[in-house]
Amino acid sequence: MPKIRPYGERDFATLCAIFLRAIKETASADYSPRQIAAWAQVDEARWRQKIAASRVLVAVKEASPVGFITTVDDYIDLLFVSPDYSRQGIASALLNALIKTDCPRHSALCYRKRFAVHREVQSHNDTR
Repeated sequence: MPKIRPYGERDFATLCAIFLRAIKETASADYSPRQIAAWAQVDEARWRQKIAASRVLVAVKEASPVGFITTVDDYIDLLFVSPDYSRQGIASALLNALIKTDCPRHSALCYRKRFAVHREVQSHNDTR
């Protein structure tokens, strides 16, 4: 299992790369090339603001980030895992860490009531 830790500024470039690779490689099975092109963009200034305004947990294996989750208020905003580590429990470990830190008691109930997955569906639907 990965180690889960808070985000550090040194993680920024790696998290951006994970996001882009996950969109281009992992999500390419479910989205059209046009949707991927619209989604797979990182505006550095905007992302730095987004990260600063979020709670961010990073999954680390062998001292390198392999995935991350961000929350804003009660919403999961981003959850991405490097394609090199997909299907290895990284996303589950991130979700479990989030639940344990934000909902120490009755975590499953808290998760269902407190967190809602925020999807950026509108931007994806607009590109169809």
